[in-house]
Amino acid sequence: MTNSEHFRFDTEELELLYRIQYEAVAKEQTSGSSTSKLRSLLSTKQSLNSFENQNLLLKQQWLSEWSQATESLLGVSRSKPNLKNDVHATFSRWSNAKKSAFFVEVGTFVPYFSLSDEKKNTTFSSIKFHSESLLFHAADLLGTDVNELQKINKSYTKTIKAIHKETSNNNTLLILSVAAAASLLVAPYLAAGIGGLMGLSGAAATSAGLAMLGGGSLAAQGFGMAGGYVVTMGGGMLLSGGVNKIADNHKVANMSDNELIVSAGKLVSFLEHYKKTLFQSEKEELWLNTCASLRHLQASFEEQADAQFIMNETKPATKAHEKAKIIEATRYIVRK
Repeated sequence: MTNSEHFRFDTEELELLYRIQYEAVAKEQTSGSSTSKLRSLLSTKQSLNSFENQNLLLKQQWLSEWSQATESLLGVSRSKPNLKNDVHATFSRWSNAKKSAFFVEVGTFVPYFSLSDEKKNTTFSSIKFHSESLLFHAADLLGTDVNELQKINKSYTKTIKAIHKETSNNNTLLILSVAAAASLLVAPYLAAGIGGLMGLSGAAATSAGLAMLGGGSLAAQGFGMAGGYVVTMGGGMLLSGGVNKIADNHKVANMSDNELIVSAGKLVSFLEHYKKTLFQSEKEELWLNTCASLRHLQASFEEQADAQFIMNETKPATKAHEKAKIIEATRYIVRK
């Protein structure tokens, strides 16, 4: 059965994730045209060629800048040979639960986000890419069928939309594309959130956080190789936060609402992927334990909101109440 260790990844394991992400993005860049069918119909051959060339240059620039920032800050490298062999060897040591958490991070990765903490920086916002091609290459590196990652991505996006529908009056998200929706939720919180955890700020902090991808919840236990850098992935922060109220609740409390929703999306995707390895009784136990953890978290935030409302601390009380609503919506999705 699962425990918090199944969601915790050290620097060496994060390096493997980074290498897969890098190679999948690099392969997507050389997979052919990024032009949509509509653009092809409405544009001349000359303008299409110009677009493709500019699009590729921006993709290459992003990959170079992202990889440099990630390698520098996390102390990782992509220069090791035999990536597929390393994946196979690592997976042979992992539990099915840990592999599922890792698959979720790969399957929810959305590249070409802003590498700056400046809100108006749009350097890479015009990049077009094929998410299907990215998932195909990632699946090949993982030694699995692309349908496996597609199901994870679909579950993740569906969960995010469902939570937004239940907790927000703004339905704009529902009309966005999958990639745009994921990017909208992932990008904004990382510069401040991860910069605060690591004592960093600016583009370096943003790049490092997003390197782990799709917008996962980072739990820094020290920093760098010597510090034993550890990341909680696959939505595991919500489970550990519910079980270990004193130790982890403050980490969940420091998440933005967007980060919390992303973590919830990953948690549901993890459950959907991991359940294939379980007997029915094991699945029921895991689902019950997950709901119990979420219920504990929900109650703690409601208790916090009650106290703050009574003391006329309206702003923090509202934030705590919003987090409780997100966790409640997640629990309802898990129960279905």
